[in-house]
Amino acid sequence: MILLSFPVFSQKSLLESAEHALNRGQYEQLLSFLTEKDSVISEATNQQQAFFYYLKGRAHSGLFASAQENKQENAQAAIRNYNLVKEIEQRELDSKLTEKSQPLLKNHLAFLVNSAIDYNQNKQYKDASRLFNNIYQLSPADTLFLYYSASIALIGEDYDFAESRYRQLIDLNYKGNDTLFLATNMNTQLVESFGYNKELRELGLRQQKYNQANNYVESSKWAEINTNLGLILFNKKNYSEAENFLLDGFNADNSNLNAGLAVLELYQKTNRNALYLIYARRLMRAFPDNPSLQYNIGVYYYNREDFERANKYFENAIENDLPTEDAHLMLANIVLSDDAEITQKLNELMNRRYSEEYKQFYQQKTEIYQTALDYLQQASAMNTENADVKNLITDIQQFLNK
Repeated sequence: MILLSFPVFSQKSLLESAEHALNRGQYEQLLSFLTEKDSVISEATNQQQAFFYYLKGRAHSGLFASAQENKQENAQAAIRNYNLVKEIEQRELDSKLTEKSQPLLKNHLAFLVNSAIDYNQNKQYKDASRLFNNIYQLSPADTLFLYYSASIALIGEDYDFAESRYRQLIDLNYKGNDTLFLATNMNTQLVESFGYNKELRELGLRQQKYNQANNYVESSKWAEINTNLGLILFNKKNYSEAENFLLDGFNADNSNLNAGLAVLELYQKTNRNALYLIYARRLMRAFPDNPSLQYNIGVYYYNREDFERANKYFENAIENDLPTEDAHLMLANIVLSDDAEITQKLNELMNRRYSEEYKQFYQQKTEIYQTALDYLQQASAMNTENADVKNLITDIQQFLNK
C-alpha cells in the first residue's frame, strides 16, 4: 500500500531525481515536488522521512543561497527541516544525514543571528527581538537567544513582549551561566566558538578540522532577568508580583545595585518604610560611596520632610560625582521649602515694610534665594536644556537685582 500511495519515494528513484534537481539548481521545482508528498510522508519509514526532510532542507538552502528575496524565511525553513532530520535519525540511532546537514544548519543560524544583530544595531528593536525569538524556537537548546529577545524588547520599550519572554526564561529556570564550546581551527590556528552546540564542535573535532577544545562559562543572568521582569510589573503597578521578582533578583546577587535600587523604589512607592530602611542599610554597606544610592535615600527622606537627613545624602551624592543635576535641584528645593512661609509673612507686613521685623524676613528671603540660585546654576550647567530651571533662575535673579 505504501508503494501504491507513494510510488516515487523509493530511496533510489527519489535520490536520483533530487540530485538532478539539486545539481541543476532547480530548487523551486524540487521544493514543489516534495511539497506534493507532504500529505503521505507520515506513511513512510523513518529513514524515508529523514531523507525527505533532508531534501526539503537542501531545497530551502539552495533558495537561500541563490535568491536575494526571502532569505530569512528560507533559512528558517531549512533549519526546521534539518531539525526534523536530526529528530528522526536520533530515533533510529543514525546520524548520516544529520552530519551532512550540520554545516548548512550552522551557516543558516549564523545568518539569522547576524540579521538580528543588524536589526538591533539599526535600532529596529521589534524586528530584532522577534527574530531572536524565532531563532530560539528553531534552536531551543540555545536559550541565550530567548534572553536576547527579552532584553532587546525591553530596550525597545516593547514591554508586553519582553514580559512574556522573561517569564518564559524564569519558567525554564534559565540562569544564563551557559557554556560556550570553543576549539582551534587547524588551518588558521584561531580559536573559534561553536556557541552552545557541543555536538557541532565534536563533529569538527572528529573531522580533524579543529583541535584544542576548550569551554568558557558565562556569568549568571538570573538576577538581571528577575529584576527586569520585576521592573516591568512595577511600572504596570502590579506591585505584589513585582516585589517577588525584584527580591529574587536582589537576593540572587547582592552586588547588583540596579536590583537593590529597584527594591528601594518599590518600598518607597508602596510606603513600606521599615522594609525600605532595611534594604537601604544593606545597600549602604555594600555601596557606601555610590552616588545613585545616596541620591535615592535622599529622596526618601525628602519625601518625609526630614530635610536635614535628605540634605546630607544629596551632598554626599554630589561629592561622589552624581552624573545628573538631580541632587542640585533637590538641594535647591530644600532651601526654597521655607520661601512660601516667609513670603506670606512679608505680605502680612507690607504696611510695616520699614520695620525691623520686615527687614529680617526680607533678609532671610534674600539669603534663601542666593543659596538656591547657586544650586540651580550648578544644575543648569549640567543640563542646559532644562527650560524650567532657566526660568526659575531668571525669576530669582530679578528679585535679587531689585
